[in-house]
Formats: sequence, structure tokens, C-alpha cells
Amino acid sequence: MPYRAVLLVSLLCLAIVGVAVAPWTVSTGAMGEAVAEQLREVYGLDLRVGGRSTVAFLPVPRVKFEEVELSTVDGAVVARGGQLRGELQVLPLLAGQLKLAELSLSGSRITAAPKDLWTEPAKRVRARLGEPSPPFHIRRLILTGATLTVPDPVDGSETVLQDVEVLANWPKPDAPLDLVASLRWRGETVKVTLAGVKPGALLSGEPNRVSADIEAPQGRLNLAGEVRTGADWRASGRCAFSTRSTSALLHWTGLGFPLGPLLAGAALDGEFTASR
Repeated sequence: MPYRAVLLVSLLCLAIVGVAVAPWTVSTGAMGEAVAEQLREVYGLDLRVGGRSTVAFLPVPRVKFEEVELSTVDGAVVARGGQLRGELQVLPLLAGQLKLAELSLSGSRITAAPKDLWTEPAKRVRARLGEPSPPFHIRRLILTGATLTVPDPVDGSETVLQDVEVLANWPKPDAPLDLVASLRWRGETVKVTLAGVKPGALLSGEPNRVSADIEAPQGRLNLAGEVRTGADWRASGRCAFSTRSTSALLHWTGLGFPLGPLLAGAALDGEFTASR
């Protein structure tokens, strides 16, 4: 092949790759509605986009929406601001369908309560998990740079968790969900690991064996056992707790404990039960 032809073909290939890699601003329109439909179907949440929408095809097909708002079907806002990014499944895309394989939300402000705010999303997830073959399933959920506000149902005060990072892997609807997270609370970084969580069992009140590990500079807590949610919730299993400084831990959490400031390091390990 002549040199000029080779050069022309090479430039053409580079141009095609460049077009596929670069994010292109598009109208939210049908693309946004396709993603919104899956969010309504899977989580019972509505998506509104206030900023621009982009799409790219390499290295993986993906869409991104800026200045988003997620709310329940009743209009109660769950998350506001930030970017919503969706990684698309390749085979459905070749058939002209947008199906999410991964969903990430970054820089958003999220509220965790009141309790009835999550009633409809939980109901949607529970109903969908009861289907023999759910049409939509998002295998991975990612949360980065988020702020989570948790109101106290008793006195109305608010606990603000900052720099919330979450990676949740949920390969199939009937498979366990594993989660790794970190956040900042009262100036300290807390790391959380959950394994073996079955969302269907938790939402239906069935027993679920899980393990949890919570680590902070002031101490570490490990739980492993069986959990049953619902109005008559119960938990039982094994608990291990340790801290290098009891006084520092109590000061950080704001909890009171007789003679706590006089105690140094401490450790507890044994069986536990908890109920309403």
C-alpha cells in the first residue's frame, strides 16, 4: 500500500478513536429518559438533569449528567447536585438499548431520613427482587465526594457525614451485596466493610448472615452473625471491639461512661444478641 494511503488510513483510525474517546455534549432527551426509566424501575427514584449531558464510547460506553436531582415518585428530594455517571452494557447498546451496568454519583448532597422517605424505593426494590428475571439490574454502585445528612428522629438534630465514598458490588439480584465505604465524622475518617448482605432478605424481614467491620483511629468494631430486619428486628452473632484509648473514644463519640476518662485501652470479644 502506498505511503500516503497508509498515512491516510492511520489518520482516519485516529480520528475515529478520538471521536469515540472524547465525551460529546448531547441533548438530555431520550438518553436521559432511558436512564431515568431504569432508576424508576430499579429504585423508584426520579431523575432530573439541570446541567449538560455527555456521552462517550471508549474505553467503555458511558453517559454523564451534571447538576442532577434524585427524588421519590412523591417528589421528596433524596439527593441534590453533583454528577451522575452511568456505564452502559455493550451488547444491549449494539441493539440500540441503553442499559446500565454501573452507576456512580459524585459530589451530591444526600439525606438519609425521615424513614418514610425511603418507603417507596424499598418497596420497588423488594417487588423487583421477587420477579424471576428482573429486566434491569445495576451490578455496581459508586458514591464519591458526597455529603450525607442524618436527622435524629428524637430531638431533630442532624449528623453530617462528609467525604462519603462507597463501592457496592451486587453482581446478580439474588446474590449477596458487598460494600466498602469511608467517610469523615467529627474530623476523623471511618472505614466500613460489609459482606454477605442480601437486599432481598433484609427488605422482606428474612434472616441474613452478614459480617461488618468498622475501623476508626479511636477503635475498631467487628460483627458477624444473623440479622433480621422489620418491626421486630433482631441480631445475634459474635462481636469483637478494641480501642487504644477509651477516653479518646468517648470524647470523639460524645458518649458518657462511668470512669471512662480513667480507662486506657480496652477490648471486648464474645457472643451478642440484640433486639428491639
